[in-house]
Amino acid sequence: MKFHGEMICGKKIYLMKIISIILFSACIALCFLLNMYFFFIFLAFFIYLWLIFKYPEVALFVAVLGICNFFSLMNEDFLRVPYVFRIRDVFLLSTFLPLLGGIYKRDEKIKRVFMNPIATGIYLILLLCFIQVFLTKLRFPDESFSSLIRAGRRYFYYAIFFPALYILLDKNRLKRFIKLFIVSVIIFCSMFIIQFYMGPTYKIFLSARVEHQILQGFGVTRLYIDGAIVGAFIFQISFMIFLFYKKFQYRLKNLFITVLCGLQTFLTFGRAHIFGVVIGTLFGIACAKKQSKLRNLFKVFIVCFVILLLGEIVSKVFFTQKEDFLKGIFSRISSTYESVIHQEDTFYYRINDSLGRMQLIKKNPVFGIGFVHMDSGLFTLERGHDYELRTGDSGAITLLLDFGILGFVWLFTMAFIVLRRSIYIYMKTDSQFYKSIILGIIAFYFGRLFSFITLANFVRYDGIVITSLSLVLLEVINYQLSECNSEQ
Repeated sequence: MKFHGEMICGKKIYLMKIISIILFSACIALCFLLNMYFFFIFLAFFIYLWLIFKYPEVALFVAVLGICNFFSLMNEDFLRVPYVFRIRDVFLLSTFLPLLGGIYKRDEKIKRVFMNPIATGIYLILLLCFIQVFLTKLRFPDESFSSLIRAGRRYFYYAIFFPALYILLDKNRLKRFIKLFIVSVIIFCSMFIIQFYMGPTYKIFLSARVEHQILQGFGVTRLYIDGAIVGAFIFQISFMIFLFYKKFQYRLKNLFITVLCGLQTFLTFGRAHIFGVVIGTLFGIACAKKQSKLRNLFKVFIVCFVILLLGEIVSKVFFTQKEDFLKGIFSRISSTYESVIHQEDTFYYRINDSLGRMQLIKKNPVFGIGFVHMDSGLFTLERGHDYELRTGDSGAITLLLDFGILGFVWLFTMAFIVLRRSIYIYMKTDSQFYKSIILGIIAFYFGRLFSFITLANFVRYDGIVITSLSLVLLEVINYQLSECNSEQ
């Protein structure tokens, strides 16, 4: 009887597989007949769905790239339903499928995913989001909930921390994800450098802003690309490995990645971005224990010299202007002091633009104006160059607009949690490799915090996702240390 039951069960499974194949083939044929465009979208969707359950780390990698608009290779309006969702929302939600499967199976790793200090910081920002949605609804009852959620939905992307941590707690998945991520960053940085020297005449990054600007009398190409922050992220981790881990078997490859990502960082010609990376790196070095600070600072200067020398050599080959790369970099950096003191250059119009926003913040200092969508017309700015309510020129102003003083309370609370957690894990391990990665995470996070005055690091989709990934890496290291201790 038992054998007969197994036979019937096997036949049912086989029949379900046949029906699934027939339905799948029929859908593909229908899409192919209707439109080739829909055919490829449908096919890509099923491949991605297969990856989610078979190789969730690869699906997570694709989702991260998708949220960053594939480094501006894809338009953010691609596959969107107006006033409902964008394709990046689908990518975010899809990452939760493996996590839900783990909850259903009562996986023992679930407890580690949801119960750790970093998760507490994520809960706080998500709680603030829900509170702000209802507070804004009370203040502006005519605004729909969908409009409020659309205005603040980027903060919900901090939740990617949970599925990413669950997926990457597995060692094999972690290795595959890191390999894919590093390869993609190498390709991106190479494309960035090529685009920089090609200028706006031909665009590799289809949806990016590529402009030729005159900065302190120096003509230069400026690139505004989604996800460009990954260059700084990988640079600071690989640089810390270069400084503190002498036995690394891929030392030469690591140095190549460090120089490539460092060059991409300098070629942004963003003063706040460059200062953030430099100060974050110095902060990371300062957090190191029992290390020769002078020797490591010497290594910092050596790597910076190599990056600048490469920039100078390549600029001599590609630049058609009389100006050179080094002159432009030093002119750009040295102009910061005069720009701040005399309120000139971009610093002046950023202050001018922020005056109108500051008036709105003063009226609602504790909670800010809330999740008011810029299309609602409830608030208008009467002065400045940028008439949008939220600005990409200052992450701090945007956070104050959305959450008021409570936003800054969360920001510094989160910074405290990250620093304390990082130091705890750093002191917990004897592995110099892990220590180097932790210092890189510290350097990246606090470098982004320093430059948050002007850059929208913690309030943009790409900044939020890459920052969340850095925190995931921190908790993964802690998990692996705990597993090693339990085995001993």
